[in-house]
Amino acid sequence: MTRHSLRLFAIILALAAIITVPSSAQRRGKGKPATSRKHIEQIDTSYTDENYPAAEKETPLAKQLKSDLAVTAFDYWTVKLNNYKSHIDGMLAPCDLTEVNRLRVYWSIFLDQKKWQGLATKFRKEFDGGGDEGDSGGDEGGPGPSGMKKKKAEEIGALVDNVSEMAETFFVAKWIARRYRPQFTAMQETVSGDFTAFIDTVIAAKDRFALAHQAEIASDPSVQNIMKELNREKADEAMKEFSSKGDMGIFVGLGFNVLVEPLMVLYNGQDLRRLFKSVDVLPKELSELELGDASVLEPNVPNPAVTTTTINYTLPEASSRTTLRLYDARGELVGTYDQGDRPAGRYQVNVDVSTLSSGFYLYYLTTMTSQGERVYSRTLQVAR
Repeated sequence: MTRHSLRLFAIILALAAIITVPSSAQRRGKGKPATSRKHIEQIDTSYTDENYPAAEKETPLAKQLKSDLAVTAFDYWTVKLNNYKSHIDGMLAPCDLTEVNRLRVYWSIFLDQKKWQGLATKFRKEFDGGGDEGDSGGDEGGPGPSGMKKKKAEEIGALVDNVSEMAETFFVAKWIARRYRPQFTAMQETVSGDFTAFIDTVIAAKDRFALAHQAEIASDPSVQNIMKELNREKADEAMKEFSSKGDMGIFVGLGFNVLVEPLMVLYNGQDLRRLFKSVDVLPKELSELELGDASVLEPNVPNPAVTTTTINYTLPEASSRTTLRLYDARGELVGTYDQGDRPAGRYQVNVDVSTLSSGFYLYYLTTMTSQGERVYSRTLQVAR
């Protein structure tokens, strides 16, 4: 594969594993690729931005193709994550399901308020030597005033507390998954099969794009290159490498147990497109993808809310059981709005928050459609 196609295939694989975005993003600098320039030069010393082949410069049509493939990925994995969630809910004992739902509320609020992005920035600043000049709070060569030092200590303490809460949530989810090891081991086969089907789905989307843009592609070398590299043979080759019985196979297995399982447990209807668009610490190739927001559940208005707020949602198909629930940051249910049997269409729910304390809350819509149960969630803020 060419360097360009390798990057593209890496993007597709990243989209396939989109539920790992929050964790992987914390390990990267804003706009920086996962591989350092020094490492790239060790692999291919002829590569620079200036001498990059003109045939591989990204064109608007190439960007559109990548965006279409990304949307295909998000739609595909949103359905699969809902299916995984329903399966996990069915296997858990009632007491464990109650605990998992509490964890899901905290995790959803944590992600939706972009707290993890702030943590990534602060970690780089505090622990990677990336702070601005003058952060020490004093003149060069001398300690800062005690008030500034105290403020710095408080900031670092708050950072540690937030990281501890996030880590606790993640590892409790991992601990619960471990208690259901046989069931989750069986799910690995399902996820593996879904990943194989996902590759087929991406290639089919690429073929549809080629059919719709034949004339434009004929004069666009960058798109031609993408089309050439995204084929069944190369996909099978990549899958063979990731599913090998050697060290890579062991690594993938451990990665599923340690990372993917708890993230599957914590999934709570987050809008993957919206979450991905909000990530400001991803490499440029990923962060610049143009993605529409196809969320069923809309932001509440007003937000923050004082006494009442309005929540709109749109059902693309009929739902035989539709319920909107409101949870506080501790995972406690504080409001239920039974919407009953609803045909496809747009609906509005007025929510009374006058008795609620200031803070963040999760509103959570569940529907029952011909495709099974579907979940959607967003956060709202109450301010006094």
